[in-house]
Amino acid sequence: MVQSTADAVGACGNIRSISSAIGKNGRLSQWHKALWLLSEWGAMGGEKNVLLFGAAISACEKGGRWELALALLSELLQEELESNVVTYSSAISACDKGGQWRRSVHLLAELLEVDLQPNVITCTSVVSSCGKSEQWKQALYTFKDMQDRSVQMSMIAYNAAISACERGSQWQSALHLLE
Repeated sequence: MVQSTADAVGACGNIRSISSAIGKNGRLSQWHKALWLLSEWGAMGGEKNVLLFGAAISACEKGGRWELALALLSELLQEELESNVVTYSSAISACDKGGQWRRSVHLLAELLEVDLQPNVITCTSVVSSCGKSEQWKQALYTFKDMQDRSVQMSMIAYNAAISACERGSQWQSALHLLE
């Protein structure tokens, strides 16, 4: 088994190849294989970087494993690797899918604290997460705050904000978004 593990991970050869393999497993909703590859790569002394963690966090997001996504983000930060908006966006999206609106909001605040610029995907995930949890005030606050920070909101972001208003029976607030 040890030899087959070494062969499987060693066949990837370099950090780009292992990152690609982790990403492929994530896209196939095989988060457990993605995490296994990351773990084995580290056990073999392979260098870990933000690309590897980002691919693994994304795999957890696609697999509906928000707890693991947050654990990986925490590990990334503990290893003092530089995070990026993609790693945060994937973790926020995982929280959105897991119904964890407070964690989504917290991660957005953390992203801003480390001077990263959120993108429309990040913002839409937070607004969506708040809306699904009937936190329309927080959803609208986040939406407007991101607009104030010059994030270009997409139709999907507008739809998420309007849906949050709908869930909160706030039709007037929804109309204001369209002005």
